[in-house]
Amino acid sequence: MQDPPPQPDSRTASTTPSDTVDLSNIIKNEQFWFEDGDIVLLCDSIGFRVSRHMLESLSPVLKNIFANNELGAGNEGFEGCTVVRLDDDAGDVQQFLFLTYFNQFSLEERFSRIDSVRSMLRMETMQSMLRLERKYKVEQLNTIILDHLKYMFPSTLAAYRAQKRSPDMFESFNPMLGVDIALEFDIPAILPMALYMSALLPLDTKLSGYKQADGKIYIPPMHVLRAIMIFQERMQEEIDARESLTGWFEPKCCRVDGDCDGLDRWIMVALRRWYRDFRRDIFRDDFDADSNELFHETCEECVLYCRESETKNREKLWELLPTLHFGSEATWETISPVAVAQGPPLPA
Repeated sequence: MQDPPPQPDSRTASTTPSDTVDLSNIIKNEQFWFEDGDIVLLCDSIGFRVSRHMLESLSPVLKNIFANNELGAGNEGFEGCTVVRLDDDAGDVQQFLFLTYFNQFSLEERFSRIDSVRSMLRMETMQSMLRLERKYKVEQLNTIILDHLKYMFPSTLAAYRAQKRSPDMFESFNPMLGVDIALEFDIPAILPMALYMSALLPLDTKLSGYKQADGKIYIPPMHVLRAIMIFQERMQEEIDARESLTGWFEPKCCRVDGDCDGLDRWIMVALRRWYRDFRRDIFRDDFDADSNELFHETCEECVLYCRESETKNREKLWELLPTLHFGSEATWETISPVAVAQGPPLPA
């Protein structure tokens, strides 16, 4: 037996007779008012004239809502189109339409359009988009948002280092909200990097809040802040567990003779601070031994060794990131969406 079609929520959509809504006051959304559109979505006074067929193909819930709001039978239209009122925020609906209408473009092409739609790609709206996906059951929207989140929080070191950090793309980037989203919607694949990037934020930002592009201050919920602080503490413990980093760096010079004493005590202190103080992004930035005055009496072989060791250590730390939240058995592969879907739920 087939499941019955989803029923519209009375709080989600309503008809718009003229005695309840003055349709002459509709403000046409500039980006989503298509002359060939055959349905108007009305959010407060903001109208979106779009394709009914496209939206019905994406959402069984919207399809059922539209079927119950046909033009006529007491339902007044606007410019010959059926009008359906939604109780969603107009900005969220605009973001929803942007992501679905422009889905034919690649992820890079979508980001290249950011000059005209910058406000619609804010991190703070992605949480709302995933909630809309749950409400209207738009699987495609879920896929699109996950693509964006995985682009921002990669699961491979190569992708992270190659990531272009243009001001346009990341000017409103809030990694703490990435942690919030990962925990709320069970997206473990983005959580290690969201936690790491949140740990890089100054302490006062973590505690007092992150100022977003819309001017609002995002104050992380206690469970989000706790996850970030525990992650940071565990990462520092992993580094401290290697006495003076000798687990990663060999202090002695490899030369049999010569005046070089290798990586002396002060160099090791500097390296340790580099890895554990969370003032720099150790996965994107390189420790500059060439210009560091501590290395002025160190031979070229030791400088080269330090640089090569840093590359290896960066890779080791990257592989450790999933364990810092999920436990010692976790790997990047085991926290992938497919693997986690078959296993236990994401821990709080």
